[in-house]
Amino acid sequence: MLDGDDDFVEAGAIGDYNLSLNADLSISVFASYRSLAGGTWDNNLLSYGTSDYYTQDEETNYSYSLGLSSSGSLTSFWEHGNGSNVSVTSTAAAQVTAGQTHHYAMTRDAKSMTVRFYVDGQQLGQPVSFDQLPTGGGRGMLYLGSWDIDDLSYFEWDGSLDDVRIYNHVLDAAEIAALSRPSPGLAAANFLAGQTATLVLSNGTPGGSLVLAYSLSGPGPLPTPFGALGLSPPLALLPALTASPGGGAQLSVPLPAAAQGLALWIQALDVAAPALSNPLALVIG
Repeated sequence: MLDGDDDFVEAGAIGDYNLSLNADLSISVFASYRSLAGGTWDNNLLSYGTSDYYTQDEETNYSYSLGLSSSGSLTSFWEHGNGSNVSVTSTAAAQVTAGQTHHYAMTRDAKSMTVRFYVDGQQLGQPVSFDQLPTGGGRGMLYLGSWDIDDLSYFEWDGSLDDVRIYNHVLDAAEIAALSRPSPGLAAANFLAGQTATLVLSNGTPGGSLVLAYSLSGPGPLPTPFGALGLSPPLALLPALTASPGGGAQLSVPLPAAAQGLALWIQALDVAAPALSNPLALVIG
């Protein structure tokens, strides 16, 4: 997570063209801001490109970007040929305010030559047409929270970024909506020997199955199709739960008196999403 002004990530040395996606594209990111600057190129969430140190040419072209203007419109930018610009802006403004975390997304469809913008899983305005796809970009790098490194003094994102995803295909509306849902949350209370502990899950799929696993061996990570599981084998399962209409669930677990001082690691899987919760590292008191 990037969590403030002057924070940014430069993803270099990845290899020419590995991230210069010049056709179909989808971008997904959770973000909040403290303030939005009013310049045309300000408030950039992410971009792929590089500075034109000597002259504009195809290899230094930008392949994509995603930003939020001070008016609430989402913006994207790329270049073709020897630095010719293409800018697209959402036809509606996002209803977002400082301090709130929202999900921002865009898709670029090379066949229909349209961009769609999304906020919190809902399409923002109408599809926006463009007439040129990006070209080149072989010497570019990916920047999170800024444009290229030369522009850090005034083009940064003043806020936090999390869970950035970039796809080389066009996600549909249902896939964008699924990405916009917050990850399942897991919390624990009263983990005391001889008492009844409580595990509380939130942000699950309403009516969906929630599976909890625990380990006495360590925190992992253990690779899974749903991401890195923060548990080390062998794993044991707790009784499965069904999320309420609000996405929550709760499980009571009696703890033996002899378990004091025992360390364990617990995590949940929202089967319908599918998505892993945050892992918990606990010691029974």
